[in-house]
Amino acid sequence: MRLDPDASAVLCADQAEAAPSSAEAQRKQAVAALRRCCHPLGLKASGARGGHDQVWARDSMIALLGACLLDDEPIRAALRTSLRTLGGNQAPTGAIPNNVDISTGKPNFRAYADAGLWFVIGACALEPDLERIERVLDWYECQDVDQSGLLSMQEAAEAARLAGRDELASRWFGRAGLVRTMINRLMWHCGDGDMHRHVCHSFSTDSHVRDALGRKRWIPAKRILAGKRYYLPYLSFREAGEWFDVLGHLLAVLSGEPMGVPDQAWSAGMFIYAVECVRRGQVLFL
Repeated sequence: MRLDPDASAVLCADQAEAAPSSAEAQRKQAVAALRRCCHPLGLKASGARGGHDQVWARDSMIALLGACLLDDEPIRAALRTSLRTLGGNQAPTGAIPNNVDISTGKPNFRAYADAGLWFVIGACALEPDLERIERVLDWYECQDVDQSGLLSMQEAAEAARLAGRDELASRWFGRAGLVRTMINRLMWHCGDGDMHRHVCHSFSTDSHVRDALGRKRWIPAKRILAGKRYYLPYLSFREAGEWFDVLGHLLAVLSGEPMGVPDQAWSAGMFIYAVECVRRGQVLFL
């Protein structure tokens, strides 16, 4: 089956017509799940026994994106408390903890790559704390260790203008634009199997063939999804992730920002649709 431009929309419309009450039932289940996660210290990552008994920056703030629109005070209170729990454990350097254990109150900073970014998003959406946000952003600026415009990490704003901080807001919006440009340049795979553009940022000289000692450069081969156009999940020193990060692509679309290169949104959307078809056991040829 070859997809036409309206294929995914037709599928969604057919599903909605066949089960008009399913969306409301799922919404109620989601609300119930969030209520089970509510705790005096915030929104836990799990409401089940034996689950994650911590308030995680990533989980609580992703939940906040939709849950802050609910007319449900216990859930909204847990979201606000999550921000205060995470912000209250902010490191002197400005870093936000990955999670805070509800039994000990001890913060964990080990997987720190995105905790502060999610904190900033959640705080701006629900309860802005400009002082903490500024410290978080200052800390992230220090993580651009090679001045490439991207954050270096281990493996594994409207509010500012309202506060009269036009210069600060302009500075960070400009920084965000630079990051978006670098992501589009280095992480967008064009579907040609060429990995050179994804590792050339690590080269110490302008030559794309030989290094400073005259040795031939090693370029990794594209092993999977070589013919697909999508954002690579990460870049490291002379290496790049190759899987398709569905959540990352959806968040890029939901952010409302243009993806930067013609046909990027279309390619990502069709690939997400393809993943869903494969999951359902449907045969699909692109």
